Amino acid sequence: FLVEPLGEWQRETGPLAQLAMAAAAAGGDDSGEQQAAAVQQMNVANLKVNQVLQRIAGHNPVGIICTEAQAKHGATPAWPAMERVLNGAAIGPSSIRQQVPSKGMVEGGAGVVANLLLELATDDRISSRCYEGWRPYL
Repeated sequence: FLVEPLGEWQRETGPLAQLAMAAAAAGGDDSGEQQAAAVQQMNVANLKVNQVLQRIAGHNPVGIICTEAQAKHGATPAWPAMERVLNGAAIGPSSIRQQVPSKGMVEGGAGVVANLLLELATDDRISSRCYEGWRPYL
């Protein structure tokens, strides 16, 4: 895919949803808690859509995973160590994750992205932390 239609549609509907929430707030139709929940849901949806668009565009998967994980674990004391593991710091300079900038487009194309994904999938430091019920063969 060069362009993901669902991603483009979601990007276009975001501002419209914000206008609708602002109009409801001005009219007093919604409570503050409901508005906050709606904003949070919209932020999560926008994060997910942006991640899909970044994957399609060829951005570094490590940066995408870090952004997603930081949204959930960024405030925990373990986050800096988690980020180092994702970035391949424990492997050292031989890690392709250390050689390629973690944010933005990957130079070298799909082959480099594939190597990054393979290294992530085979890293013992990451796979040892997987959910115990994970079944990759299903």
